[in-house]
Amino acid sequence: MKSKNYLAKLKAEAEFIVNKCLSHDFNKLRKVDNQKLFEGKDLKIIGDNLLSKEISKYLEKTTSVKVISEENFELISQELYINSIFWLIDPIDGSANLNRDLDHSYISLCLISNKGFPLISVIGSIKDKKIRSCIVENKRIFNDSFKITAHKIALNNLYLASGFPLNFDKKDLHDYVYKLSLFKKVRMYGSAVGSLLMVADKKIDVYYEKGIFSWDVAGALLNVLLKGGDYCVRPLDRKSYNLEVIASSNPVIISSLVKVINSKKIWSRKVIYDY
Repeated sequence: MKSKNYLAKLKAEAEFIVNKCLSHDFNKLRKVDNQKLFEGKDLKIIGDNLLSKEISKYLEKTTSVKVISEENFELISQELYINSIFWLIDPIDGSANLNRDLDHSYISLCLISNKGFPLISVIGSIKDKKIRSCIVENKRIFNDSFKITAHKIALNNLYLASGFPLNFDKKDLHDYVYKLSLFKKVRMYGSAVGSLLMVADKKIDVYYEKGIFSWDVAGALLNVLLKGGDYCVRPLDRKSYNLEVIASSNPVIISSLVKVINSKKIWSRKVIYDY
Protein backbone atom coordinates (compact mmCIF):
# COMPACT_ATOMS: atom_id res chain seq x y z
CA MET A 1 0.00 0.00 0.00
CA LYS A 2 1.30 3.47 -0.86
CA SER A 3 2.28 5.86 1.94
CA LYS A 4 -0.35 8.16 3.43
CA ASN A 5 1.56 11.28 2.32
CA TYR A 6 1.77 10.01 -1.24
CA LEU A 7 -1.94 9.18 -1.36
CA ALA A 8 -2.80 12.54 0.21
CA LYS A 9 -0.90 14.30 -2.59
CA LEU A 10 -2.78 12.34 -5.25
CA LYS A 11 -6.07 13.14 -3.55
CA ALA A 12 -5.24 16.87 -3.53
CA GLU A 13 -4.47 16.83 -7.27
CA ALA A 14 -7.74 15.01 -7.97
CA GLU A 15 -9.67 17.55 -5.90
CA PHE A 16 -8.02 20.40 -7.80
CA ILE A 17 -8.97 19.15 -11.25
CA VAL A 18 -12.52 18.24 -10.21
CA ASN A 19 -12.98 21.72 -8.75
CA LYS A 20 -11.62 23.25 -11.96
CA CYS A 21 -13.98 21.18 -14.11
CA LEU A 22 -16.96 22.16 -11.97
CA SER A 23 -16.33 25.79 -12.91
CA HIS A 24 -17.07 25.12 -16.60
CA ASP A 25 -20.23 26.28 -18.34
CA PHE A 26 -22.34 23.12 -18.34
CA ASN A 27 -25.05 24.76 -20.40
CA LYS A 28 -22.67 24.20 -23.31
CA LEU A 29 -21.23 20.89 -22.16
CA ARG A 30 -24.61 19.21 -21.72
CA LYS A 31 -25.47 19.43 -25.41
CA VAL A 32 -25.63 16.15 -27.31
CA ASP A 33 -22.42 15.13 -29.07
CA ASN A 34 -23.79 14.55 -32.58
CA GLN A 35 -20.59 12.77 -33.65
CA LYS A 36 -21.32 10.00 -31.13
CA LEU A 37 -25.09 10.07 -31.34
CA PHE A 38 -25.38 6.60 -32.84
CA GLU A 39 -22.67 4.80 -30.84
CA GLY A 40 -24.88 2.28 -29.04
CA LYS A 41 -27.80 3.25 -26.84
CA ASP A 42 -25.86 5.46 -24.45
CA LEU A 43 -26.36 9.21 -24.75
CA LYS A 44 -23.10 11.11 -25.22
CA ILE A 45 -22.86 14.80 -24.52
CA ILE A 46 -20.08 17.20 -25.43
CA GLY A 47 -18.83 17.29 -21.85
CA ASP A 48 -18.11 13.56 -21.72
CA ASN A 49 -15.20 13.68 -24.13
CA LEU A 50 -13.93 17.17 -23.26
CA LEU A 51 -13.77 16.53 -19.50
CA SER A 52 -12.28 13.09 -20.00
CA LYS A 53 -9.38 14.59 -21.97
CA GLU A 54 -8.89 17.48 -19.54
CA ILE A 55 -8.91 15.29 -16.43
CA SER A 56 -6.73 12.57 -17.95
CA LYS A 57 -4.12 15.03 -19.20
CA TYR A 58 -3.92 16.78 -15.83
CA LEU A 59 -3.75 13.64 -13.68
CA GLU A 60 -1.16 11.90 -15.83
CA LYS A 61 1.02 15.04 -15.81
CA THR A 62 0.76 15.92 -12.10
CA THR A 63 0.56 12.46 -10.53
CA SER A 64 2.43 10.34 -13.11
CA VAL A 65 -0.36 7.77 -12.78
CA LYS A 66 -2.12 6.36 -15.84
CA VAL A 67 -5.84 6.92 -16.40
CA ILE A 68 -8.63 4.64 -17.57
CA SER A 69 -11.90 6.35 -18.43
CA GLU A 70 -15.22 5.48 -20.00
CA GLU A 71 -13.98 7.24 -23.11
CA ASN A 72 -10.65 5.42 -23.60
CA PHE A 73 -10.85 1.97 -21.99
CA GLU A 74 -11.14 0.14 -25.31
CA LEU A 75 -7.83 1.66 -26.43
CA ILE A 76 -5.88 0.75 -23.31
CA SER A 77 -3.52 -2.22 -23.11
CA GLN A 78 -4.24 -4.14 -19.91
CA GLU A 79 -0.54 -4.87 -19.46
CA LEU A 80 0.05 -1.19 -18.59
CA TYR A 81 -1.91 -1.59 -15.37
CA ILE A 82 -0.73 -4.93 -14.03
CA ASN A 83 0.81 -4.50 -10.56
CA SER A 84 0.38 -0.73 -10.62
CA ILE A 85 -2.08 1.85 -9.37
CA PHE A 86 -4.17 3.83 -11.83
CA TRP A 87 -6.99 6.36 -12.00
CA LEU A 88 -10.45 5.17 -13.01
CA ILE A 89 -12.62 8.11 -14.01
CA ASP A 90 -16.12 8.85 -15.20
CA PRO A 91 -16.05 12.45 -16.50
CA ILE A 92 -19.84 12.73 -16.24
CA ASP A 93 -21.98 10.12 -14.52
CA GLY A 94 -25.59 10.90 -15.33
CA SER A 95 -25.03 12.43 -18.77
CA ALA A 96 -28.69 12.01 -19.74
CA ASN A 97 -29.75 13.78 -16.54
CA LEU A 98 -27.41 16.67 -17.28
CA ASN A 99 -28.63 16.88 -20.88
CA ARG A 100 -32.22 17.30 -19.62
CA ASP A 101 -31.19 19.62 -16.77
CA LEU A 102 -32.20 17.04 -14.16
CA ASP A 103 -30.55 16.38 -10.81
CA HIS A 104 -27.89 13.72 -10.21
CA SER A 105 -24.92 14.23 -12.49
CA TYR A 106 -21.37 13.94 -11.16
CA ILE A 107 -17.68 13.94 -11.98
CA SER A 108 -16.15 10.82 -10.43
CA LEU A 109 -12.45 10.04 -9.97
CA CYS A 110 -11.13 6.96 -8.19
CA LEU A 111 -7.60 5.70 -7.60
CA ILE A 112 -7.41 1.92 -7.93
CA SER A 113 -4.82 -0.21 -6.12
CA ASN A 114 -2.70 -2.86 -7.81
CA LYS A 115 -5.11 -5.43 -6.36
CA GLY A 116 -8.20 -3.84 -7.91
CA PHE A 117 -9.54 -2.05 -4.82
CA PRO A 118 -10.50 1.65 -4.58
CA LEU A 119 -8.07 3.79 -2.56
CA ILE A 120 -9.13 7.38 -3.20
CA SER A 121 -12.47 8.82 -4.25
CA VAL A 122 -13.11 12.39 -5.40
CA ILE A 123 -16.64 13.15 -6.58
CA GLY A 124 -17.96 16.52 -7.70
CA SER A 125 -21.66 17.34 -7.91
CA ILE A 126 -22.33 19.31 -11.08
CA LYS A 127 -25.57 20.73 -9.67
CA ASP A 128 -24.32 22.25 -6.40
CA LYS A 129 -20.55 22.31 -7.18
CA LYS A 130 -19.73 20.47 -3.95
CA ILE A 131 -16.90 17.95 -3.74
CA ARG A 132 -16.89 14.79 -1.65
CA SER A 133 -13.56 13.03 -1.20
CA CYS A 134 -12.28 10.17 0.91
CA ILE A 135 -9.15 8.06 1.23
CA VAL A 136 -8.40 4.60 2.60
CA GLU A 137 -6.47 4.77 5.86
CA ASN A 138 -6.34 1.05 6.54
CA LYS A 139 -6.17 -1.57 3.81
CA ARG A 140 -7.55 -4.21 6.19
CA ILE A 141 -11.05 -2.99 5.36
CA PHE A 142 -10.70 -4.98 2.14
CA ASN A 143 -11.33 -8.42 3.51
CA ASP A 144 -11.93 -10.13 0.20
CA SER A 145 -14.21 -12.91 1.41
CA PHE A 146 -17.91 -13.02 2.13
CA LYS A 147 -19.62 -15.56 4.32
CA ILE A 148 -23.24 -16.18 3.46
CA THR A 149 -24.89 -15.73 6.85
CA ALA A 150 -28.34 -16.58 8.08
CA HIS A 151 -29.40 -13.08 9.07
CA LYS A 152 -33.11 -12.64 8.58
CA ILE A 153 -33.78 -9.36 6.86
CA ALA A 154 -37.13 -7.88 5.98
CA LEU A 155 -36.53 -6.60 2.47
CA ASN A 156 -40.05 -5.22 2.40
CA ASN A 157 -38.89 -2.58 4.90
CA LEU A 158 -35.96 -1.40 2.79
CA TYR A 159 -35.63 1.32 0.15
CA LEU A 160 -33.74 0.24 -2.98
CA ALA A 161 -32.01 2.31 -5.66
CA SER A 162 -31.40 0.60 -8.98
CA GLY A 163 -31.39 1.13 -12.72
CA PHE A 164 -31.62 -0.54 -16.10
CA PRO A 165 -28.15 -1.15 -17.55
CA LEU A 166 -27.22 0.04 -21.02
CA ASN A 167 -27.54 -3.33 -22.74
CA PHE A 168 -30.26 -4.91 -20.66
CA ASP A 169 -31.07 -8.47 -21.72
CA LYS A 170 -34.84 -8.85 -21.93
CA LYS A 171 -34.43 -12.48 -20.86
CA ASP A 172 -33.44 -11.18 -17.41
CA LEU A 173 -36.46 -8.89 -17.09
CA HIS A 174 -38.68 -11.25 -15.10
CA ASP A 175 -35.94 -12.06 -12.60
CA TYR A 176 -34.98 -8.39 -12.26
CA VAL A 177 -38.56 -7.23 -11.64
CA TYR A 178 -39.00 -10.02 -9.09
CA LYS A 179 -35.94 -8.82 -7.15
CA LEU A 180 -37.22 -5.24 -7.18
CA SER A 181 -40.62 -6.38 -5.91
CA LEU A 182 -39.02 -7.71 -2.71
CA PHE A 183 -38.28 -4.19 -1.48
CA LYS A 184 -40.60 -1.63 0.09
CA LYS A 185 -39.76 1.16 -2.36
CA VAL A 186 -37.64 1.38 -5.51
CA ARG A 187 -36.02 4.53 -6.84
CA MET A 188 -34.17 5.07 -10.14
CA TYR A 189 -32.11 8.27 -10.29
CA GLY A 190 -30.25 7.80 -13.56
CA SER A 191 -26.88 7.96 -11.81
CA ALA A 192 -25.05 5.14 -10.05
CA VAL A 193 -22.91 7.71 -8.22
CA GLY A 194 -25.94 9.61 -6.95
CA SER A 195 -27.68 6.41 -5.88
CA LEU A 196 -24.64 5.14 -3.98
CA LEU A 197 -24.01 8.46 -2.25
CA MET A 198 -27.55 8.25 -0.91
CA VAL A 199 -26.73 4.78 0.39
CA ALA A 200 -23.59 6.21 2.02
CA ASP A 201 -25.72 8.94 3.63
CA LYS A 202 -28.29 6.34 4.77
CA LYS A 203 -31.10 7.95 2.77
CA ILE A 204 -31.38 4.75 0.72
CA ASP A 205 -30.89 1.31 2.27
CA VAL A 206 -29.68 -0.75 -0.70
CA TYR A 207 -28.24 -0.27 -4.18
CA TYR A 208 -28.37 -3.09 -6.70
CA GLU A 209 -27.55 -3.13 -10.39
CA LYS A 210 -26.42 -5.76 -12.86
CA GLY A 211 -24.49 -4.59 -15.91
CA ILE A 212 -22.96 -1.40 -14.49
CA PHE A 213 -19.40 -0.36 -15.31
CA SER A 214 -16.50 -0.05 -12.86
CA TRP A 215 -15.99 3.68 -13.47
CA ASP A 216 -19.66 4.33 -12.69
CA VAL A 217 -19.43 2.91 -9.17
CA ALA A 218 -15.83 2.65 -7.92
CA GLY A 219 -15.51 6.02 -6.18
CA ALA A 220 -19.01 6.02 -4.73
CA LEU A 221 -18.60 2.46 -3.41
CA LEU A 222 -15.60 3.63 -1.40
CA ASN A 223 -17.82 6.35 0.09
CA VAL A 224 -20.32 3.69 1.16
CA LEU A 225 -17.61 1.58 2.79
CA LEU A 226 -15.87 4.41 4.64
CA LYS A 227 -19.17 5.78 5.98
CA GLY A 228 -20.00 2.50 7.68
CA GLY A 229 -21.80 0.60 4.93
CA ASP A 230 -20.55 -2.25 2.80
CA TYR A 231 -20.60 -3.49 -0.78
CA CYS A 232 -19.69 -6.44 -2.94
CA VAL A 233 -19.32 -6.92 -6.67
CA ARG A 234 -18.71 -9.65 -9.19
CA PRO A 235 -17.45 -9.38 -12.78
CA LEU A 236 -19.76 -10.06 -15.69
CA ASP A 237 -17.21 -9.43 -18.42
CA ARG A 238 -13.53 -8.92 -17.61
CA LYS A 239 -12.86 -7.15 -20.89
CA SER A 240 -15.44 -4.41 -20.46
CA TYR A 241 -15.26 -3.67 -16.72
CA ASN A 242 -18.85 -4.85 -16.44
CA LEU A 243 -20.12 -5.63 -12.92
CA GLU A 244 -23.01 -6.79 -10.80
CA VAL A 245 -23.09 -4.63 -7.66
CA ILE A 246 -24.74 -4.78 -4.25
CA ALA A 247 -24.26 -2.06 -1.64
CA SER A 248 -25.97 -1.35 1.65
CA SER A 249 -25.85 1.29 4.36
CA ASN A 250 -26.04 -1.59 6.84
CA PRO A 251 -22.98 -3.89 6.65
CA VAL A 252 -24.67 -6.56 8.74
CA ILE A 253 -27.10 -7.46 5.99
CA ILE A 254 -24.79 -7.38 2.96
CA SER A 255 -24.17 -11.14 2.88
CA SER A 256 -27.88 -11.79 3.26
CA LEU A 257 -28.50 -9.59 0.25
CA VAL A 258 -25.97 -11.66 -1.68
CA LYS A 259 -27.90 -14.78 -0.71
CA VAL A 260 -31.14 -13.28 -1.98
CA ILE A 261 -29.69 -11.97 -5.24
CA ASN A 262 -27.16 -14.62 -6.25
CA SER A 263 -25.28 -16.75 -3.72
CA LYS A 264 -23.91 -19.17 -6.32
CA LYS A 265 -21.33 -16.68 -7.62
CA ILE A 266 -18.11 -15.43 -6.04
CA TRP A 267 -18.35 -11.86 -4.76
CA SER A 268 -15.62 -9.52 -3.49
CA ARG A 269 -14.80 -5.85 -2.91
CA LYS A 270 -12.63 -5.61 -6.02
CA VAL A 271 -13.92 -3.14 -8.59
CA ILE A 272 -11.45 -4.13 -11.33
CA TYR A 273 -10.84 -7.69 -12.50
CA ASP A 274 -8.59 -7.22 -15.53
CA TYR A 275 -5.57 -8.89 -13.92
